[in-house]
Amino acid sequence: MTGEPPKPEFIRGFHASGHLSQNDLVKVIEEINPDKIIPIHTQHPKWFTDHFDNATHVENGVPIDLS
Repeated sequence: MTGEPPKPEFIRGFHASGHLSQNDLVKVIEEINPDKIIPIHTQHPKWFTDHFDNATHVENGVPIDLS
């Protein structure tokens, strides 16, 4: 083989981060209908408590009730 490897083509509007958009996240949470939401891997945990009554605010080192 010679030359440069082929470069991927990107279609506007698609991404490959593996993370859901906020709209898709709302759809998934509504479909699953969890008893509790505990946002862990997020930069915006307040978004969950602002949008869902059953979301728990988590603080580093502070125990939470999982019952």
